[in-house]
Amino acid sequence: MMSTSTALVIMIATALMALATVVVAPRRLDAVGPVHVRYRRRADDDSVGEMIDSVCVMRKDELETMIESLFARERALRAADRVDEARAIGLHKFICISELRSRRF
Repeated sequence: MMSTSTALVIMIATALMALATVVVAPRRLDAVGPVHVRYRRRADDDSVGEMIDSVCVMRKDELETMIESLFARERALRAADRVDEARAIGLHKFICISELRSRRF
């Protein structure tokens, strides 16, 4: 008698967890991926949106090269005391790094 009630409780609990998983499961985002959607919502100007679109289709080696060049450009702009432009380049560099990291996991 005890084993039957235990089995019944386990079956009901499993069914409830399966139902909860189906209801709460995140919806699939568009083909570009969650990183693209997250930044797209926060992006105010069109250049950032275009940057994200181009980063999403780059290969890994292209991303690594882009990050190196953006890092050098940002460093040169900061050395020239052009902080606002360096921040814009830093944002683009951050987007590239985020995309590269998301592909590694």
